[in-house]
Amino acid sequence: MKADVVIKNGVVVTPQNTIIGGVAVKGTQIIAVGSDAMLPDAHRFIDAQGGYIIPGLIDIHYHLGAGGPFERIESDFKTETPGAALNGVTTISSMLATLGSYIPAASRAMEWGRGKSFVNYAFHCAIQVPAHLDELKQVCDMGMCRFKMFYTAYKGEEGRKIGQLGCDDGMVYRACEIFAEYGFPAMATLHCEEQDIMDLLQPRYENKRMDLPAWTEARPDFIEPMSLDSAAWIAKATGAPVHIAHMSTKEAVEELARWQKAGVRIYGETTPTYLTLTKYGELGLFGKINPPLREKEDQEALWSALRDGVITTMGTDTCPYTRKEKEQKGDLWSALPGFATGVEIFCSVMFSEGVRKGRLSIEQMVKVTSEGAARLLNLYPRKGALVPGADADIVIIDPERETTVRAKDLLTRANEWSPFEGMKLKGLPVFTMVMGEIMADNREIVGKPNGRFVPVKKGGYYEIRLDEFTAQGN
Repeated sequence: MKADVVIKNGVVVTPQNTIIGGVAVKGTQIIAVGSDAMLPDAHRFIDAQGGYIIPGLIDIHYHLGAGGPFERIESDFKTETPGAALNGVTTISSMLATLGSYIPAASRAMEWGRGKSFVNYAFHCAIQVPAHLDELKQVCDMGMCRFKMFYTAYKGEEGRKIGQLGCDDGMVYRACEIFAEYGFPAMATLHCEEQDIMDLLQPRYENKRMDLPAWTEARPDFIEPMSLDSAAWIAKATGAPVHIAHMSTKEAVEELARWQKAGVRIYGETTPTYLTLTKYGELGLFGKINPPLREKEDQEALWSALRDGVITTMGTDTCPYTRKEKEQKGDLWSALPGFATGVEIFCSVMFSEGVRKGRLSIEQMVKVTSEGAARLLNLYPRKGALVPGADADIVIIDPERETTVRAKDLLTRANEWSPFEGMKLKGLPVFTMVMGEIMADNREIVGKPNGRFVPVKKGGYYEIRLDEFTAQGN
């Protein structure tokens, strides 16, 4: 069979090992992986020039439309997904948030991406009001089996500031009962911070200090594992898996590992932000994020958890706030929590700070940036692996290509600022293919938006056993 495209002369990262060779693509699928001599003839050949050939990254934690009305999602597909594609992310899972029904809202969002998104897209819905519990199974049937729950963060005034409503123990328990009954991959992704303690501490700092460490001190380390522990007990009691979003602390990593060893189906996520930035430095209010930035020792614990397979997924938590939206009244306490531009440095940070600095092997990088999310979303090995029959979502990394992050060079509509401004990175994605079509080449967008909606649902011939879920490298 003659392939449409053969990518050759690279280091291919497969689920088993790395091989010298390439990948053959026909239509939207990979048809062969092997040495150059074993690959079929093709209409077009791409020379990887010795670079790493990896499956496209999956950003499991994204916020299209952040900072605006629900309808902003439609325009964000046009403005935000090119940066994802340029930087090796071929699938995003973006949060939908409404106080109304998700049945019509999700259907609208699915259509908005067609012909506008440069990458594949999935959705996860935020459970915010009791009425959402009544439609969980129907939303799962629509292909959105993962649900965000702010536990117990964003209760009361904190939630009203950003337009989100937090969930109490009862809501999380009832949701997990429903997910256990429905079956994998139905689950909650939980934002774990204990709001009652934050409400107690924040008045001690608010408008008295304007330095970024004050934000961290008002949301101390222990409130993350405290909330995680409660989530783990609920998971154990109901039998439902739970997924912990944007983990930031050493203590939370320790608790996650303890519960995993006890047999509870609890999985962790972190972001490039927590791996590379701390509460110190010159970021000021532009470093405000929830959970907050922390210490070097927390970063070391997170890198270790990625190596050891304790944390198995990654997202960027990208919120494309403009500078005006981020600043609000121009002080730390009124500023919105969240970062723009994370998706546009995701691949480069993980290679430069992870692989090049010996914190991760290239195999481990692929597992935590692609395979882990694909398994959690019940998409593996259709996505997250370079194997025959998988979707042709493929990235080439040039390990010697360098850049310095400059907000003005980024493709997001929010390119007036970046918390990663001035960061030097070595090892960049130089080629991205999405569903068999070349989307980016030599650091330029060359394709047209062809991203597909990716259903996250049970069943199908890609269904996996959850006990296979691992991020340990070779």
